Amino acid sequence: MNILLLTKNFDLGGAEVHVRELANELVGEGNKVHLASRSGRQTQQLDTRIRHHSLNFSELQFPANFLKLSRLIKEQDIDLVHGHQRMAITLAAILGKRHRIPSIATVHGKIRLDIRSTLVRKLLSHVIVVSPLQLSFLDPDSSLRGKSSIIYNSTPPTSLNREIKRDQAITYVSRIDRKHYRVLKDLVENIYPEIRNQYPSVKLNIIGDGPCAHDLEELIDTTTNDHIRNGIILHGYQEDPKSILSKSMLTLGVGRCAIESLSVNTPVISANSLWCGGLISKSNYQQLKGMNFIARSSHPYSWKILTEQILDFLARKDSYLNANEGIHQQVLKDFSSRKMTKEIIELYESGLDGAP
Repeated sequence: MNILLLTKNFDLGGAEVHVRELANELVGEGNKVHLASRSGRQTQQLDTRIRHHSLNFSELQFPANFLKLSRLIKEQDIDLVHGHQRMAITLAAILGKRHRIPSIATVHGKIRLDIRSTLVRKLLSHVIVVSPLQLSFLDPDSSLRGKSSIIYNSTPPTSLNREIKRDQAITYVSRIDRKHYRVLKDLVENIYPEIRNQYPSVKLNIIGDGPCAHDLEELIDTTTNDHIRNGIILHGYQEDPKSILSKSMLTLGVGRCAIESLSVNTPVISANSLWCGGLISKSNYQQLKGMNFIARSSHPYSWKILTEQILDFLARKDSYLNANEGIHQQVLKDFSSRKMTKEIIELYESGLDGAP
């Protein structure tokens, strides 16, 4: 197959990593892959066989991008187009209609935000969501229900080193934007000081970059307590965060962050700017898996609750680790990149079979 992937951004974030891994897996299966997006650091990890086309995705550039991509589809004899993120999904739907090829959309956030237009919903050949929760928000008679599939995010296989020595460190991974900055500010000003007070050797890793990264640096630099400031390690953007996650004793996060942490057998407290779900365990794994590890039925976010959850884990760390031994094997099975690619290729092929 000759596949065109579209995504607006290609620098930071779970959707961007997903597109990169999908592109690499698809070309590894013998397909030809073109990828159009803004420039970004994810391009550095693309397989050299992938053709990357740099486009400035914006509302203003939408007509020009449509024409450029139309030429690309004709010149390269593209079989199907697959969009990620709202603007790319809209382009994919219209391009598919124009060139009479299947158009696929993957929704990484909320369907009502990524596929707003009734016309786009009608034009799309198929929609992929990354958790069952996303479909639950659709009306029972929605036109999308009949052409939607659940294909989970994935993580590449990881060889678990049993001899690895874990650091006394808690790790938080995210895009550092206004939404995540709320939690990061609480971590620096409220949560970590309380943890450090009771467990003086515990450090805090922060992995990520984004528009609020400079604000976070200033916040850490102006922390007057040297013991707190010196315990915080700001790693910035990391091509392979698993190298740090695998050496941490605990991760705070949801979505891809949770998947990657659990895949290297690092415990995770499900937490973001909206929810505090506590430790992901064998008993709640299936439920949280269906919600992309976002604990929507748990406590609303509160730095005090998150602090209590972290302290509870530290107090009973060994018993928690023993109880959850082997959970990473289930994660590697459920979120296998090979499994995800196989399911997506099957969906592509069924779409081509039914194409006019």
